[in-house]
Amino acid sequence: MLVRPTGRAGTTPPRGLVLISAWLDLHRTAPSYRSRAAHDRMFSLASAREAADQYLQGHHPDDPLASPVLGDVTGFPPTLLFASSDEVLLDDTIRMASALAQARVPVATRIMPGLPHTWPNVLPDHPDTIAALRTIAHFVDGSSPPDTRPHATPTPPLSP
Repeated sequence: MLVRPTGRAGTTPPRGLVLISAWLDLHRTAPSYRSRAAHDRMFSLASAREAADQYLQGHHPDDPLASPVLGDVTGFPPTLLFASSDEVLLDDTIRMASALAQARVPVATRIMPGLPHTWPNVLPDHPDTIAALRTIAHFVDGSSPPDTRPHATPTPPLSP
């Protein structure tokens, strides 16, 4: 995650992050890789191993640029995280939300049951996708997670 390098490079860092089914620890040792394996048909431990090898090209997964949940998240921008309770990356999302909260970074997390990995991308007409896109729009418009804005209002459901 390039939040830190942008600031050091003199460029404007992002005002917010939206992470959907984010892969945040390339060690691939989180318990959810096993506990959710039967439910996650899109991203398995085997595919994670192959993708990590291709991505890292011999680089160590301890590097926070590869595994941002292992780095210092102090000063990160407000962050909105999405995951499914049925995907192998669930623990990455939970750990990142915890790290951000410990660093006093405004964070909101949406964990939805029974949906596939990257569900807002692969189920465009699903009601939970529509709600997620509204939440993202609200977040981007306000530059902070909807749950932490002082004047946040609930997003009304779409009319049928």
